[in-house]
Amino acid sequence: MRELKSSENPRYKALMVKALADLDAQLSALSAINASLRASAPDAADTAVTAHAVAVFGSRGRATDWLGTPNHLFGGKSPEEYMIGGGAEEVEKILVRIEYGVFS
Repeated sequence: MRELKSSENPRYKALMVKALADLDAQLSALSAINASLRASAPDAADTAVTAHAVAVFGSRGRATDWLGTPNHLFGGKSPEEYMIGGGAEEVEKILVRIEYGVFS
């Protein structure tokens, strides 16, 4: 068994190369899964804002319409686009203003 561990042993080298290749493949697969999950699962802040929009507008359809429509308050971006840039808090503030009828 001692001769298998030697870095000079060709069989040992072949096993190490294969093990490293397998680890690299697994890491690549996990990275792809992680990226896919991040792309498909909304941020918790976005989920909270969406839930608040549904409450304010009374239905998921109206909330979705509002969230997807460009608005001058967000520099011409839709609230959804604005949230992608980290603006969930600002979108939330606007929803509170709409909820309480503060339009100025």
